[in-house]
Amino acid sequence: MIGADGWPHGGVPRCRSGLRLNGSRVIDLPLQRGGTVTGRLVYGDTRTPVITNLSYELGFTPGSRFNPTEEHPSRSRTNGDTGRFAIRGFRGGRATGFLAERSGEGINDPEFQVIFPYQDGTPYWLETEKVPLVLRAGSRRDLGDVVVTQR
Repeated sequence: MIGADGWPHGGVPRCRSGLRLNGSRVIDLPLQRGGTVTGRLVYGDTRTPVITNLSYELGFTPGSRFNPTEEHPSRSRTNGDTGRFAIRGFRGGRATGFLAERSGEGINDPEFQVIFPYQDGTPYWLETEKVPLVLRAGSRRDLGDVVVTQR
């Protein structure tokens, strides 16, 4: 399998699998500009911004050739004390938006390090509603306030 992407910028990842390379070969993997989803995580009871490194994630159909991969997932950590996030670089299609539940294997960039949404010493779990999304290639969509609740 070979792949190309414009991470961490706006290019959409693209992969081709099942290739057999028996020598030097040039393969064109053109990238297109990716879309962006923005929003703000807020606490359900006060509507104040979430001030922690929780992340929001877009889940795409497994095995997609054009949307973010495990190595470069479609998630973004909240920014400082604003609660805002911006997920960039996806092609479009059907996705589900939700609070990220893990930081992901092999990801070492601080942008993707998240706190597992269980708070030590408390009897609750943090989560958001799962939101089905239809995204267009290169589009920009703002989800507004995304409510984080305790379960």
